[in-house]
Amino acid sequence: MNLLCTICARSGSKGLKNKNIKILNGKPLIFYTIDQAIKSKIFDKIVVSTDSKIIRNIALKYGAISLSLRSKELSNDSISKIDVIKDVHKESEIFFKKDFDHIIDLDVTSPLRNVSDISQSYRSFKKSNSDNLLSVCEARKNPYFNMLEYQNGNPNVLINCLHLETIIGLTIIIKN
Repeated sequence: MNLLCTICARSGSKGLKNKNIKILNGKPLIFYTIDQAIKSKIFDKIVVSTDSKIIRNIALKYGAISLSLRSKELSNDSISKIDVIKDVHKESEIFFKKDFDHIIDLDVTSPLRNVSDISQSYRSFKKSNSDNLLSVCEARKNPYFNMLEYQNGNPNVLINCLHLETIIGLTIIIKN
């Protein structure tokens, strides 16, 4: 099995500027995801997709591969992460001249995941007959709590909304 790890790290964060390279315990945030991917020892290639030369250089420094800078079309706020993963997958297959059977995308913003989470998730995925796997964890509070929802153009605070009980956590695995 050829296994590709993608790490998507756009520079244009609106909430926390440059979040992917903020220093956390002496290292840029992206370091932890790259390090976990390397330590898992399950990937044939670990590729970072970014629109930033700074993020690209940091990724290369810590052992990931960055093939080219992401296009502006794939770097805006409205682009789907799946579109970015598909692009990096296609680019990687051309560059490395190999077909990847599976893709695991690791979020930069999950630095507390364990290396074993990655390998165990992949083992579970392979045992199942599923097309994909999304890791989730139970939320301590409803993620909708104290968030705004617009109705008729007016913001309404949502307080007792219990229809969201889990949040997306660690890994996306996509089967070709």
